[in-house]
Amino acid sequence: MTKLTFIDKNKNQISVQAENGKSILDIAKENNIDLMGACDGNCACGTCHVYIDEETLKKIEPATEDEENVLDIVFNLQQNSRLACQVIVNEKMEGAIITIPE
Repeated sequence: MTKLTFIDKNKNQISVQAENGKSILDIAKENNIDLMGACDGNCACGTCHVYIDEETLKKIEPATEDEENVLDIVFNLQQNSRLACQVIVNEKMEGAIITIPE
């Protein structure tokens, strides 16, 4: 298990114990965190767009070309933008902060 902290659209911090091997989107849904994921994790819509803290970004796999293509259509794109459906939780992510854009 890996501790993640979500910051929701209302700036509430929600800390959870996440099962390694699951996507951030799945973890959010399991913990009733408001993160859409309209395409059910198929990297097709951008509705699970999140910001991941810079330290964690250095420790995880970079976005694939498919993910980058979807990120090109999201609002409020930043350097640390990722799709929650494409980031798989692992022990290197301990203490990660995941912010859901407004």
